[in-house]
This record gives sequence, C-alpha cells and structure tokens, in this order.
Amino acid sequence: MKPLLSFTICCLALSICTKSFSQDTINLLNGKRIVAKSIYDEPTNALMKYDIVIRGKAKQKAVDKINIFSINYSDKTDRILYRQDTAIGYKLSIPEMEYYIAGEREAIKNYKAPWITVGGFALGFVATYKLAFWGLLSPAVFGTAMGVIDPKIKLSETTKPEMRTNKDFVDGYMTTATRKKVKNALLGTVAGATVFAIATIVINALP
Repeated sequence: MKPLLSFTICCLALSICTKSFSQDTINLLNGKRIVAKSIYDEPTNALMKYDIVIRGKAKQKAVDKINIFSINYSDKTDRILYRQDTAIGYKLSIPEMEYYIAGEREAIKNYKAPWITVGGFALGFVATYKLAFWGLLSPAVFGTAMGVIDPKIKLSETTKPEMRTNKDFVDGYMTTATRKKVKNALLGTVAGATVFAIATIVINALP
C-alpha cells in the first residue's frame, strides 16, 4: 500500500506543478506576446479573457479577438484566429502575416534608437529656450521628421539574412521601428522642454 500511496502522491504533485507552470501564449498582430496562466474563450464574446500573474496574484484581463493572430496552448496545440479580410484592412494572407509579425518582433527586440531620445531632449531644451512658446512645438516637428526617415534593419544572429528581402518581414520591421523612433523623439523633446521650463521657474524663484 505504501508504494501505491507514494506513487499517487507523486502523480498529484506532478499534476499540480504542471498546471501551475503551464502557460498559454497569445500572439498579437502588433508583434507582442501575452503569456497567460489561463485563457477563457467565449464564442459569442468579442473579447478574449485571460489570467496573468502579477506579484504572485492572478489578475484577469481581456484583449479584442480582432487583434489576435494566434494562440499557442500549453498542450502544444495552436489556434489561428486571424483571417484575411480586406474590409477591415487585413490584406495579408496567414503566411504573409506570419512574416509581418516576425518583422515586428525583430524590431521590438533589436531596434534601439537612444540617440534619438538624446537628440530630442537637446532640441526640446534649446528650442524652448530660443523660441519660448513656439519651442513647445518641437516634439511634433521632431517626431514627424523621425517618422519619414526609414530606420536601418538590424537582425539578430539567429535571423536568416534573406529576411531582408522579404517584403512582409521588412514592412513589419519598418512599421514597428518607425513607431519606436517617433515615440523616442516625442519623449526626448517633451522631457527637454519640461526640464527647461522647470529650471526657468526655479531660477526665477531664487532671491
């Protein structure tokens, strides 16, 4: 009886551990991933509900199904929710969208543009100093300028070089990298203008 009891306890423990550590992955169309503890799919609901663990506590969130490409379940099965539909702007086929998302993820992982943030900070500070009120427009101007300049493609070592010639991959990469550039430009210039404004207030308040 003891060996049987021990075996039963081990099986239960293994089952609990497997359930605790098993996670499903929601792959979004913007290249991001959501690692969920549990997923609740109601066919009649436009939202996909899921649980994530934050600081040891489960919290339920939801994402619109129209923004989901696929789900990788913990049991190694996959489900593709994306459907090509030109009426809502989804012009790419499933294989094309897979390349597009791969490009987005490559940019999320590898494209860095800290010099844009630094340049934006300097521009925001100097523009506000020189142009006063009109200098507050520097974030929009700099952000727009960064948006029209194509970023350089930087691939990881594990990414095949021929991806540089895959149109869908490149489109996905460019879209995400450009978004990051514009965001950095806006953050930098806003920070520069804000620092100048605060410094001016502090200096004027001095006796």
